[in-house]
Amino acid sequence: MKYKILIEESKENQILIKNALSGKKSEGKRKKVVAGFLSLSMQHHNSISLLVENKLYSSAFALLRPLFDAVYRGTWISLVATDDEIENFSTDKDFEFKNTYKLAKDIDKKINDTTFHHVYEQNSSLLHGMIHGGIEQIGRQFDKDGDTIQTTFDNEALFALLNSSNVSLGMILLAFGDVEEDELLINLAHKIIKVE
Repeated sequence: MKYKILIEESKENQILIKNALSGKKSEGKRKKVVAGFLSLSMQHHNSISLLVENKLYSSAFALLRPLFDAVYRGTWISLVATDDEIENFSTDKDFEFKNTYKLAKDIDKKINDTTFHHVYEQNSSLLHGMIHGGIEQIGRQFDKDGDTIQTTFDNEALFALLNSSNVSLGMILLAFGDVEEDELLINLAHKIIKVE
């Protein structure tokens, strides 16, 4: 039951972030939009933990995709988006995000790395299947013989879900800390991601 440790860690991360953000105001559209994606990500992260804690595993896995999307979009806004793109997004003026795959490529180009694309590529089919009721979801609704309806998410899968959720939260906090030029938030993000 290693995953239960991560539920507690998720709760602690939420408290640490809320305390770090207490009374903080963001000025400027870029910062405000990234703050909005951070807030959305925090809600998805918290919901995933609560759903796992209450043994609603399928719903928890379904939220991982919107969490990834929020993290990638917020990070893209933080690092890549032009002022015009942020303005168009903010006013909903003919703006549409590229798909997450392309956002990952843009982010990696900006940071001269391949991390975002690699993480997305590793998880994309699972994320898609879990949110749209693919075989990844439906197959886990039955026992090992496939006859009895019973959810069958093992401890390893739940651990991976919660770990991905925590790392994702750290990534968007890092993007927000970067755009805010706030060392406290950046250090907290590294602690959550477990970067030494």
